Amino acid sequence: MGTTRDFFTASIGDAVMPALRRPMEDIIYETLDDRQVPTRTDFLELRDNVNALRSGNSSAKSAVERLTAKLDELEARLNQLEGGATRPKKAATASGATTCKVAGCNGKLRAKGYCAKHYQKMRRGTL
Repeated sequence: MGTTRDFFTASIGDAVMPALRRPMEDIIYETLDDRQVPTRTDFLELRDNVNALRSGNSSAKSAVERLTAKLDELEARLNQLEGGATRPKKAATASGATTCKVAGCNGKLRAKGYCAKHYQKMRRGTL
């Protein structure tokens, strides 16, 4: 008798399942949307984007390292051709200044004519 009951129960469940499945899915998806829970697809897309950025960054980093090495090699060869004269690593600003442009500050230039301390203040807007 148990086998017949299981058969009828399974048949009824199979018949009713399509009618109940769609409303249950709607309730679940509505709840997830209300709570702003990301779906599995969102996570997969994010993972793929991060992996694409990583591969791009690593290839760009290796390209920059190769260029830097080549530049160092070329500078060494240029120094040999010029008779061993050393070239300055950083050029002075267009005005020829080598210190901070804030009055009374003798700090070494960092960027835009400011020393490190005044450059940070300029960036924050507190200079």
